Amino acid sequence: MQSNQSNQSNEKQVLLNLLAQRLGKRPEEIMQYAENGNLPALMQNMNPNDAATLQKILNDQQAIQKLISSPQAQDLMRRLNGQK
Repeated sequence: MQSNQSNQSNEKQVLLNLLAQRLGKRPEEIMQYAENGNLPALMQNMNPNDAATLQKILNDQQAIQKLISSPQAQDLMRRLNGQK
């Protein structure tokens, strides 16, 4: 069970980092938007196509898994964990 929670935490962090990189914001800022239930305000500053894609991904667990499994996400996770 704890492993599942750890995986979910890693997945969330990867998504935050990918989104932060895409938006030019810090992951902490994005997390604050999410914790305050204010993702629509964050998405207003996005390109409309990107905002629609993000909303679609957030509503689809399989899309999240696919995104996290992408080579770019895996590379980002390795870099964030200090691996090469």
